[in-house]
Amino acid sequence: MAEDPEGLQEDFTEEEQPRKPWLLIVLALILAALAGVAGVQWKRAVDREEKLQAEMRVVYREAESLRTKAAQAEQRIKLLDQQVSQLTNEREGLAQRMKQLEDELTKLRRPKPAAKKPATLPKR
Repeated sequence: MAEDPEGLQEDFTEEEQPRKPWLLIVLALILAALAGVAGVQWKRAVDREEKLQAEMRVVYREAESLRTKAAQAEQRIKLLDQQVSQLTNEREGLAQRMKQLEDELTKLRRPKPAAKKPATLPKR
């Protein structure tokens, strides 16, 4: 019963020859094309992700720089507020001192009441 392959081919007529699986070949090609497209899309997505991560690192660095500058500005504002407060207190102190000196000067400039001379008797 073991027939050789040549004998099998002779048994089939042209119409009965086994058909090639064209459907499987077409599906395999479609699958290969889809795999290629998916690979390209995946590569683009990876590249875009890397680009976005690089941009995020830049944004985070800029945000940290701005936070640092804001903290320095707040410290500078506190220092300036303290200086303004000190200068205001000093100005008020000087204004009070000036008022005291003006009062003293006013007292010194007032004419002194003339001392009463002893009454002299009129000469006759």
